[in-house]
Amino acid sequence: RKAEKKFDVDFMPKFDFDDQTTIGHNLFDNIREVRKYLRKTEFELPKLNAYAKPFEAPTKDQILKFKSHTYLGEGHPVEKKAVLSVKVADLGLNETEKHKFLLLSGPRYNVNTEELVMSSEKFPHRKQNKKFLIDTLQKLIKEAKDTKDTFADVPLDL
Repeated sequence: RKAEKKFDVDFMPKFDFDDQTTIGHNLFDNIREVRKYLRKTEFELPKLNAYAKPFEAPTKDQILKFKSHTYLGEGHPVEKKAVLSVKVADLGLNETEKHKFLLLSGPRYNVNTEELVMSSEKFPHRKQNKKFLIDTLQKLIKEAKDTKDTFADVPLDL
């Protein structure tokens, strides 16, 4: 059978072993990619300095600390989890309110660090879980400040 098309295998020129192998081409592709990022580092990253802000330590009003995990490049179930920690002394509660707050907090209060630590992965997005934790903390504080029942007769089991 004779080749009928211009790009058939029969019309290909004979290979003279004067080209790179597939591995060589892959190596060149990797080198090109590294050089691309080196060029970005050299010429584009300095432009970001215009947007840099100096570090400011948290003020006394910023008492909540959040912790979360991020896995770059792929989704992970733990990415939606948010952890809230706050020093109970910073909440501005008096002794009876603090007693009731600690009773309501239960095992989420760490005696050694004197922090309340709550976590949530109830919702599909991290922001929703952070909002849920803030709302829960506000409800706890509101309930602790409610003077209808102070739970003064219930001892703390710390």
